[in-house]
Amino acid sequence: MQTKSWPMRRNSTAKLKGELLVTYIAFMPKPATMRMVEVSTGILRPSICRYVARLKKLGLIALVGQGYCPHTKHLAGFYTTGAQDAGSL
Repeated sequence: MQTKSWPMRRNSTAKLKGELLVTYIAFMPKPATMRMVEVSTGILRPSICRYVARLKKLGLIALVGQGYCPHTKHLAGFYTTGAQDAGSL
C-alpha cells in the first residue's frame, strides 16, 4: 500500500509564492485596503494580512494613510507597493 507524503510542501510553497506575488501586484496601481485587494483578487483577507506583514518586513510595501474603506465603510489602512503613490491617498 502506497501512502501520500504529507504535507505536500512543493504545492503549498508554489501557491504561497503565487499569492504573495499577486498580493504585491494588487497594491501597485493605487493605494488599497486589504479588503479591496481581497475583492479584486479572491485571496482571503487573513492571508493578505500575512503577506502584507511579510512585505513590510522586506520593505516592499508602505502604509500610505488611513481612510474609510469603500467596501466595509470602516476606518482602514491604505497600503501601496508603488513608490510614486507613497504620498497620495
